[in-house]
Amino acid sequence: MARYLLIDGGQSGCRVVYVVDGEQAGSGSGSGLSRHARDRTEDLLRAIERACMDIDLHTVQAVVAGLSGFDDSSEMAHAIMKGIRSLVQAERVIVTNDAVTSYLGAIGVAPGAMVAAGTGIIALAGDTDGSFARADGWGYILGDDGGGYYIGRRGLASALRAWDGRGGSDALRQKAKESIGLPKEIKKHVYEAPNPVSEVAEFAVQVAEAAREGDPEASKIWEDAAREAALTVTASLRQVFDPGASVTVSWTGSLFDAHDLMLEPFKAHMAEMWPSARLLAPEGKALRGALLLAQSGRLVMFGSLLHDSTL
Repeated sequence: MARYLLIDGGQSGCRVVYVVDGEQAGSGSGSGLSRHARDRTEDLLRAIERACMDIDLHTVQAVVAGLSGFDDSSEMAHAIMKGIRSLVQAERVIVTNDAVTSYLGAIGVAPGAMVAAGTGIIALAGDTDGSFARADGWGYILGDDGGGYYIGRRGLASALRAWDGRGGSDALRQKAKESIGLPKEIKKHVYEAPNPVSEVAEFAVQVAEAAREGDPEASKIWEDAAREAALTVTASLRQVFDPGASVTVSWTGSLFDAHDLMLEPFKAHMAEMWPSARLLAPEGKALRGALLLAQSGRLVMFGSLLHDSTL
């Protein structure tokens, strides 16, 4: 009987799925992986432990953890592996960035590129010979341009500008008032939150509502986000493939659920930036990629990004 524990650790939440013989036998969720935490390993393990509280775990053949913000350091990987083994008996533990599990979930073990846009944003391009490149994924302070935080932050900033009389969008001001409150309440809501990044990113929903209701400022924010997503995946492609190569490009993440605001503009920008790209709807999400890793031997593709330990 094949048992796997699959972990998708993002900034807004950590999801854990227990798979037995290819079927989901349990699942749980925990808080997001905060970039503010001094010890992100401890932060992750607490999230995993909470997510596993309702799962009746046995010894598993493999645990695969795809983690947002994982910096590929061996020291951190070993600490995470040790912590995971303190929570569950596992013959094999694989730790990697969630961009890898998202790529494999979307495209599988095949050459191409994938952009993941949720709270943050990252693109990963790779070939089956082991060559790969990433773009963005630098976190909400230095990058993640086009992600949910980027959209939410610009939306809230525009709302506050309107309140101040510095321009901004009155439509977004009204959305912020309805969903959070007055400016002082918005400030408290964000700065005193356990995970401010997640709270800001959630306002992307209201920015989408305002855009669909015809607000030009909100529409511009989403249009800029779609263009940033295309720029990011194109940047990763240039590092791996020859210019103009016919290569598969896919996408994943909650922002692309907004077909009108993100997915369709993203496709249009890709047609301009890399006309020969074959745009492929994702076959699955990060947990599908984690399952593929659990069921596979050691992969050449993204090999140096995969920290793989077998007892």
